[in-house]
Amino acid sequence: MRVQPVVEGHGEEGASQLLIRRVIEERIGSYESQILRPQRRASIESLLARGGESLLRYQRVAERDSDLVLWLLDHDDGCLLESLRAAHGILMREGVRVPTAFSFIPKEYETMFLCEADCCESYYKISREKFFAGRAARDAKGHISRTLPPGSIYKPTVDQAPLTARLNLDRLGEVFPPFLHLERVLRWGIERPDRCIYPG
Repeated sequence: MRVQPVVEGHGEEGASQLLIRRVIEERIGSYESQILRPQRRASIESLLARGGESLLRYQRVAERDSDLVLWLLDHDDGCLLESLRAAHGILMREGVRVPTAFSFIPKEYETMFLCEADCCESYYKISREKFFAGRAARDAKGHISRTLPPGSIYKPTVDQAPLTARLNLDRLGEVFPPFLHLERVLRWGIERPDRCIYPG
């Protein structure tokens, strides 16, 4: 199965590819998937503007040479459920050519690192409690930077992939429910879905 991720930030281009591969191999036990290079697009708010014109255009690009399109996006404004319903409605109306799924990360990708803070302790050699304390912060990137020694800052394009590699996925599934949704999405895709969009 060829998975085409669609992401928002620069850091997610490398990190999401690694996260998806780890979920498929370590949590689902499948080793036959190819994770294509992620396509970076706009925020969900921008994608849904003007009747979802951008969403549909980028969907068509993502469908080329893939067996599953996975929209893995941050969601830091408005109602997540409303955004999901809007995106789902647009693609249901226009149709999709390959199975397509949405998986939103509340606030931002880095929220996972604060919820499963052992990865931060392993990477930065700073007590996990200092990172875990910011798990509800809206600005997860900022909290990580403020926790680092003076003169150091969190850099998504440098730090996101190594932190993703250190995530304890079992623990993450216990403390961060959106991760379990991502796992369900990928399991659905691997099991040859009988419907075109998840959730259907």
